[in-house]
Amino acid sequence: MWMRYPTGWSSINVEQQDFGVDYKDSDGNQYVVVPDSIVEKLLVVPGFAVVGRPEGAPDSIKDTTPDAVSDPLAQLSSQVETLRTENQALKDGITEVTKERDDLKAEVAALTQQVARLSPPPPPSETTVGTTGPDIGSGAAPATDATPPPTTTRTTTATSTGSTAPSTSGTRK
Repeated sequence: MWMRYPTGWSSINVEQQDFGVDYKDSDGNQYVVVPDSIVEKLLVVPGFAVVGRPEGAPDSIKDTTPDAVSDPLAQLSSQVETLRTENQALKDGITEVTKERDDLKAEVAALTQQVARLSPPPPPSETTVGTTGPDIGSGAAPATDATPPPTTTRTTTATSTGSTAPSTSGTRK
């Protein structure tokens, strides 16, 4: 059945079926042929209208289309075609991205070589061998160990028995 699209519309998907423009007249109106089972669903969309065959529509466009709901084989065939188209688009995208990646790798390699040619060689590294103290002739005093040795104090006191043990107190260095 022929339907006129609302202004600004050029496609619609109903029940997993895609419909595009089947005919566009000289006034810019766009028309689609849909199965009878879909018409009711489209009429709830503001602007869709059931129309007769538009004047000037080619005879090659049939006035009805097979109803995919009543023809599961047609529905599955349509889905397969849609999936094939999507698959090819994805493959094309992968091929394009892979080419871009390869081009960028080649560009990086060329720029790396160019930088290597333009950069001066690094200076030889300086190695200091066997110095642990101050520089000779710098006027600095030699390092000394400024930490004093530990101090020990021993104290002995009387026990509770009344005897006193000798008490020693002192500092040991």
